[in-house]
Amino acid sequence: MQQVNCDLCGRTNSIPLFTKGSFAIVRCINCGLIYTNPRLDDALIKELYNNEYYAGKGFDSAVHYYQQHQQMPGEVKRSLQRRLICIEKYKSKGRLLDIGCGLGDFLSIAKQKGWDCSGLELSEYAAQICRESLGVNIITNPLENANLPEGYFDVITLFETIEHLTSPISTLRKANKLLKDNGLIVIQTSNSESLPARSGSKWGYFLPNGHLYYFSKKTMLKLLNYSKFTLLKYDYAPDSLSALYRISRISKFQNSLMINRKALDLLEASVFIPFLVSTSRLNLIGGFTTYAIKKGEILTEAECK
Repeated sequence: MQQVNCDLCGRTNSIPLFTKGSFAIVRCINCGLIYTNPRLDDALIKELYNNEYYAGKGFDSAVHYYQQHQQMPGEVKRSLQRRLICIEKYKSKGRLLDIGCGLGDFLSIAKQKGWDCSGLELSEYAAQICRESLGVNIITNPLENANLPEGYFDVITLFETIEHLTSPISTLRKANKLLKDNGLIVIQTSNSESLPARSGSKWGYFLPNGHLYYFSKKTMLKLLNYSKFTLLKYDYAPDSLSALYRISRISKFQNSLMINRKALDLLEASVFIPFLVSTSRLNLIGGFTTYAIKKGEILTEAECK
């Protein structure tokens, strides 16, 4: 176990919110960032992401890629397409780097649509699957240590990844350098000020083994400012909040879902998506997506503090 300072402001003063096992979830007194402290050593954190993790047997049982593909492959694809549709409102095509790309599902969708794709995945197991199935460049070093050209990418994405990083601010500073001028960064994570998060330690997203940071829209904005990004928009998480996928996990609805596909599409577009947008703005739901653009050189350590 290791003790860490606040990643945003570098301060050590924090207040404990609650404990889970041998871990504590704390809030920085200075900037408000919520994080795990103490936490696992970096080497142990990397070991969490083995083949069992992707089969739902790791610290986060909700991550079960194989089961999702077997039970509802069409909806998994649709949810990933929603990610790309949202991105293409800002950037049409170009070079895309997906940080924490997992088994490469999103990269596969983006590549099919004409994007020049690369991925970063610390799990050697997952990275090898990506290389073999997609034939794209997959980096297995932390972004801060990756040998990549500056000003190269049009879009960098982090879907349900930033909470796993050992230093989000270091990663975003490097991302700033790798993006072209006015390049887009997209960050999807859960909202630490949402209604579900107010249940404290009972919130399913508080998984201190591997979830090291918990952002609100306020602390996300600070992270963007310290990394020299300009916020474009906060939005709901278009894939993880898919009504159809969540209903499809209830086995008794499996057959009727396939029969009433068009009706459900209409219901989702006309009712559920607008509802998600409204509740996301009010911090009533658990996840949000951040869209921001590169605006210049990163701030210095002194400026951050």
